Amino acid sequence: MTQTMRDWLFAGIHLAPCRFANVEAFLSGVEPHLPLDDVVPARQAIDLLRRAGASLDGDSGECADDDAAARRLTAAQLRELADAPLALGSSGTEHAVLAAAGPLRDRLTAAGLDVAGMTVTVGSVLPDPYAASERTSISIGPSKAARHRLEPGAYLRLSGLRPFLSITRAARRLVHAAADVGPDGSDRGLEQGLADVLGLCYAAAAVVPRTALRSILVHDRHCPASPRLRSAHIRQATLLYREFGVAGLAALVAGGRRRIAEAEVAVLTGRYRELDLPRGPGDEVITWLLDHLCGALLPSYVVSPLDLLLLDAVHDGAGVAEVCAAAGVPVSVGAARLGQLSLSTALFRLTGGAVTDSILPRYREAEQQSGQPVLRWLAG
Repeated sequence: MTQTMRDWLFAGIHLAPCRFANVEAFLSGVEPHLPLDDVVPARQAIDLLRRAGASLDGDSGECADDDAAARRLTAAQLRELADAPLALGSSGTEHAVLAAAGPLRDRLTAAGLDVAGMTVTVGSVLPDPYAASERTSISIGPSKAARHRLEPGAYLRLSGLRPFLSITRAARRLVHAAADVGPDGSDRGLEQGLADVLGLCYAAAAVVPRTALRSILVHDRHCPASPRLRSAHIRQATLLYREFGVAGLAALVAGGRRRIAEAEVAVLTGRYRELDLPRGPGDEVITWLLDHLCGALLPSYVVSPLDLLLLDAVHDGAGVAEVCAAAGVPVSVGAARLGQLSLSTALFRLTGGAVTDSILPRYREAEQQSGQPVLRWLAG
């Protein structure tokens, strides 16, 4: 058994509904309360999650600021993670990533990408000339492999391995490596969206539960590294997927980065239907994930911790004092916040000091049915 507390925590994050918008911000809040690098069995991990939740929730008084509200929300989240099905193999995350390499290659090869001879490698450092890089993973395609005398494929840093997430990173890296043919070019832009669709949504679905893939996509949307650009590129790839299917996307990647750049210009100018790509069927899991991410998700409802406590207590007919009392927030703080929320979110109105026209019930129902939060909190 080689699972660390960090592994169990990340497994829960990707398997259970999580109301925070940023994984790293959440992690920084729980790190002082959990021995993240200790190797622990599942039963002990569950106990540690519950104890950390109790430690954070020690002060049951009113929440007068976002820091106190974040502690309360974090405590509740840790208790929910303790009740999640923490399903991990006994051999560890590194073994799971390496074992996934074959299914990832098989799926991408069947789609039409030349990755059958590529490797998935995990090491304590990335190979030269990338050893000094802080990245957790890199891709080496045929062009780079010949130049740097490396095997083509995906390379992942051991310290950055995470359950489920690292398998999707390996899948995305294999797609990037497949695009590295012919003249050099940047892997930025549309290629990132293609790697999300073909790597994360398609190849990784062979070994990662679809609900975990959905969670990873949602959390990626709120990552600090240019989340709006990342979302824009997956929407571009989604547009091409709906027109050309898996076969068309694979043919585009196989054509190399110059062709991908030309396709992005066609997307940006509304001429993408004129692209000379094969048309084929879609994939049920890809469609399910993209429908959720690019169609139905409401990513704009990311609020502060204190605001989320207040929104949880909002219901039609409730006065400001009643909402604040239910949220555990002083009226002197909550009244102004509620007024701002009624204007900035359009989720409800305040009429004569009372809540009216709230559309929050439909989102609470959607959260219960889908297991995926609509409203999320972001600290700091």
